[in-house]
Amino acid sequence: MTIATERAFVVFARGQKRDEILAQFRIGLRVLKNPETGLLFTEDETRRAVQPGSRFWREAEAIDLLGQAEQARALWLADQVRLDRASHSWLVGYHGRLWEPENPDPLPAFAGSGPADASASTGTIFIGSTTVPDPAAHVARDAQGNRYQVLTTVATPVSGVAALTFIGIDVGPQTNAANGTVLSWENPPLGALPTCTTTTTFTGGVPAEDDAAYASRLRARVAHKPGAGNNSHFRGWARQASNAIRDAYIYACAFNAGSVLVCITGKRTGVGPQGLMASAGALAAATAYLVPPNSPVVPERAFVVVLQFAPQASHVVLQLQQPKGNDAGWRDFATWPTIFVTGGAAAAVTTVTDQLHFRMRADSPGGTDSSLPGGVEPPLSMSGLNAPHLMLWNENTSAFEELNVASVIHVAASSNYDVVLNAPPGFTITVGSYVSPSMKRRDALAQAAADYYDGLGPGEAVDLETDVRADRAVRFPEATEEAPWRGGQAIITAISDALGSSLSNAFLHSMTPSVPAVPADIMTGPRKLILGKLGVYELP
Repeated sequence: MTIATERAFVVFARGQKRDEILAQFRIGLRVLKNPETGLLFTEDETRRAVQPGSRFWREAEAIDLLGQAEQARALWLADQVRLDRASHSWLVGYHGRLWEPENPDPLPAFAGSGPADASASTGTIFIGSTTVPDPAAHVARDAQGNRYQVLTTVATPVSGVAALTFIGIDVGPQTNAANGTVLSWENPPLGALPTCTTTTTFTGGVPAEDDAAYASRLRARVAHKPGAGNNSHFRGWARQASNAIRDAYIYACAFNAGSVLVCITGKRTGVGPQGLMASAGALAAATAYLVPPNSPVVPERAFVVVLQFAPQASHVVLQLQQPKGNDAGWRDFATWPTIFVTGGAAAAVTTVTDQLHFRMRADSPGGTDSSLPGGVEPPLSMSGLNAPHLMLWNENTSAFEELNVASVIHVAASSNYDVVLNAPPGFTITVGSYVSPSMKRRDALAQAAADYYDGLGPGEAVDLETDVRADRAVRFPEATEEAPWRGGQAIITAISDALGSSLSNAFLHSMTPSVPAVPADIMTGPRKLILGKLGVYELP
């Protein structure tokens, strides 16, 4: 197999040409006579003639330095014609105007958006608009002065609380208002209280498009030429609609001939497995830009639907072979719990008494205590210094948290263990939560798993084996080219890269599901695997 060279021309290392010049000089000097002695130059005389600091060495050094300067200019110019190495000015001024002449500039910053509750008299109308800013829409400010506009018009129900959706008039990450932020109305409608409160953290507020994201958009146009409203054209239009959009996936003829389904993903601005869900503002911007008859780019007769993906949780069980009893691997010398001998199930919480007491199911063949670390004596418990270091998976934030364990007691003739904590964790323990032996580098492990799932794209919108639309409605870009939708063994590579040499081996025990389901109703959006529960155990 032919491997492409790094450069299309030879690159010389510092001093390489100097050494070549001096070598040729030595060869030529050996066949000449010394005019002072009339004899051939000796090896000692030749060596002294080219030693560092000599006249001939300085001449060769000067030539080498000049060549290095000229080579540096050539290398810089060669970098500029590559999308992945070009400087900002060349990326925009050359590549942007070459591949995207109709809109060559990077996208501007975008505003955060999200829900908020507003108290008002029944029937009070909050006017919204997808045009930002719109003087007719109601506007509120946060304590920092950032302005937010109501996105859709809402009438207050009989409960007296209107569920509003806001989008920032100001832009940038500072408009990702935190959950519980109080917004003060600039122009409240009659019957409304002077403030409202956000109910979740706003998402979608991003800075101006950076060079990496801009180059990614251009590479997509280079790989697949847009034109005449083809798949690449729709993908490019969707990514132009807002800088908060990470990517777009196109399903041509997903509904019928002349129809286009556009599934967008958002840039991650928060934590958790659903961090790639597009914000309300990004979805509104894409809809306004792509859906006729008001679209500035799509012809009126096209039927276009813009959707988000539908998240589908995928649960993972891994086995890792790494050092024990130190910061590079497992915290304990004897790790517990272990993976189930039968079925390979993860150790999980079965009953929660309160946030200091819960029961978990772990490997205990035949109802004995054989899975407990060696040296544990009756009453088959681990407590105090003997208590194992455990960590619990937080599915909402895709992170591990180490538990402050007081004791673990085996429930006789069962595979159950009662766990007592000295302090509650930072989140609510629920039935089904995965319990794993603790490791110091748990954050790096969790981040690697989350990044792997972020790299997966949405699945298909129709069944490619049975549906008559399959030939046209297959996802673009195809999963074999970009953003595969199937999960699998590649997660081991991602984790190995994150943990480095301390991880000597790893095994993917289970991933359920590994393939996103085809939606029963296409209007719910294509399914995309997101990270659900994660359990990690020792690989013997």
